[in-house]
Amino acid sequence: MDSLEQRIDRLESIDQIRQLAAKYALALDMRDADAWVGLFPEDVKVGGGKQGRAALRAWFDDTMRRQFDGTSHHIGGHIIEFDDPDHAQGVMYSKNEHECGNEWVIMQMMYVDRYERIAGRWFFRKRLPLYWYAT
Repeated sequence: MDSLEQRIDRLESIDQIRQLAAKYALALDMRDADAWVGLFPEDVKVGGGKQGRAALRAWFDDTMRRQFDGTSHHIGGHIIEFDDPDHAQGVMYSKNEHECGNEWVIMQMMYVDRYERIAGRWFFRKRLPLYWYAT
């Protein structure tokens, strides 16, 4: 059985990871690119061989600022499993509404996540969106 200290650390980690997901949604909806990229480690892999927060911010600016006039992300059903005290993985549902000109697109999806604690702080190591539908 885990010690009381280990159990408390796990509970605090779960709360910090859930806050991470809530901060992600809020940063997207507020178009706060600095807050959003700060949820990922400095060496985040972005895709296309790119790496780092500057590359991630460029993706954010291109995707969020140019494609959507407004967004509203509603998250829930967050499941978190620990690999060890500093690494975890999870899944979370997200219902999103995206304003595109005079129309709103409603989307249902799930995120498959990997989390890592670095210097006492939890980050998204990887976040894979799985889109189910958009209408």
